[in-house]
Amino acid sequence: MKKHPTDSLSVIGLGKVGLPLAANLASAGSPVFGYDPDPVRRDLLSSHDPQQDEIFYENGLSHALKEGAVNLTAVDNMAEAILASAISFVIVPTPSLQNGSFSLSFVESVCSEIGKTLRSKAEDHLIVLVSTVSPASVADTIVPVLERASGKTCGKGFSFCYSPALIALGDVIKGFAEPDFAFVGEVDENGADQLNAFYSDRLPPETPIHRMSAESVEIAKLALNNFLTMKIGFSNLIGHLCDRTPNADVHDVLGALGNDTRIGGKFLNAGMGFGGPCLPRDNAALSASLSSVDLEPYLPEAIARSNMDHTTRLAMIADPHRNVGVIGLGYKAASPVTLDSAAIALCNILIERGRNVYAFDPLADKMDFGSLHEQVILVSSLSKLFELVEMAFLTADLQSSGEFAENFPDEVMLIDVSSRLANDERHSHVRIFGKS
Repeated sequence: MKKHPTDSLSVIGLGKVGLPLAANLASAGSPVFGYDPDPVRRDLLSSHDPQQDEIFYENGLSHALKEGAVNLTAVDNMAEAILASAISFVIVPTPSLQNGSFSLSFVESVCSEIGKTLRSKAEDHLIVLVSTVSPASVADTIVPVLERASGKTCGKGFSFCYSPALIALGDVIKGFAEPDFAFVGEVDENGADQLNAFYSDRLPPETPIHRMSAESVEIAKLALNNFLTMKIGFSNLIGHLCDRTPNADVHDVLGALGNDTRIGGKFLNAGMGFGGPCLPRDNAALSASLSSVDLEPYLPEAIARSNMDHTTRLAMIADPHRNVGVIGLGYKAASPVTLDSAAIALCNILIERGRNVYAFDPLADKMDFGSLHEQVILVSSLSKLFELVEMAFLTADLQSSGEFAENFPDEVMLIDVSSRLANDERHSHVRIFGKS
C-alpha cells in the first residue's frame, strides 16, 4: 500500500482481519484509531508486540505494526474513534445462522453506536463495511439502522460503502496492500467517490477497482468464493477419477486445463477439501440467498456435498489398515485454524469407520480441537506417529514448518493428499492422491 499520510482513519473490530488492516493503514502513513470491545485486542494494537506474527500467524504483521506504531492509537470507546476520524472501517463478526445466511447482530450494534455518535458530529463521515453480509443486508437493514440512530440521511451527513475483504488468513497484510482488485459498493455517490479515491491513492496503480451497487457487491463476494469452491470440488473429483484409472495422473490433467486462459491454474489442484472461516460459510450463504428468492440452490448444495464426499472417499483408502495417521490438522498448511478443517473431518470419519487414528500437527498447541472426535489420539512428533501406524495421510505441505521427515519408515504407507512428494521418486511406499 502506497504511503498516504492524510485522512485520519478508524478501524472498528481488531480481530484476525481488523488488526492487520489497522496495521496496514498505519504503516502507509495514515493516523489510525482502533477500537474493539475486548481490551485484550486493544492491548495487542497498542503494544506493538514484535511477536504478533506468531500470535496471529499473519505474515508481515509484526513488521507493519512496528512500521506504523507512531500512527496507531487504541481507544477505549467507539465514539472517540469515530470523532477522531474521517473514514471508519467496520470489521466485526457476521456469524452464520442456521439457514446459512449471515447474522447482522454485531453489525447492527456497531452501526447503532456509530449513528448515535454521528448525531453530534458536524463533519461528513464515511463508514466502510468490510465484513461479509448477505444480499440486500446493506439496503434493508444496515443503512436504516445508521439513519435512525444518527437522525441523518445517507449521503447527507454521512456516507456508506460496502467493501468486503478479499483476503486469506495468513496473508491478510499482503491481501490488503496488493489485492487482485477492490470493491466499492455504492450506496450514495459522495461516499463511493471518496472510497474510490482512497483506493486509487493507496493501492498499486494497476489494481482494478470495481465500483457498483452495494447489492451487486453483496452478490459478487459470495459468487467469488463459491466459484473457488467449485474449482476445488471439480479438481478433487477429477483426482478421484484419475486415482481409479490406471496410468492417469491428475497433475498432468489439471496442469493442462490450467493452461487454458478461460480456466486458469489457480485453485485447480487436487488435494484436501475446502474449509476454514470463509469458503464453507459463503457456500451456505449463497444457498440461503438463492432460496430466499425462490431459486433452487442446486449448485452450491452439490459443491458442499461433493466436498464432504471427497473426504469420505479419502477415508475409504485406509480400509485395509487398522492404525491410521493424519499429518496436518489445520484447514490449510501452516495455519492453527481448525474451523471446518477437512483434515479434522477426515480424522472423525476414520474413527466412525472403526480405525485407530493418530494425528500430528506442529501447531497443535495453538489449535482448537472442539470438533475433533475424542477418540483421536494427538501425538507430539512425526516419529512417534510413524511408530504407531501402518499408513498415514499427509494433508498439508509441512515443509515450511521444518517438521516433515524426508526419510520416514518404509513399512508405513503414506497417502500424499498435499502433493508434497508428487515429484519425489525416492519413496516407493508413497501414494500420491490422483496418480494411479
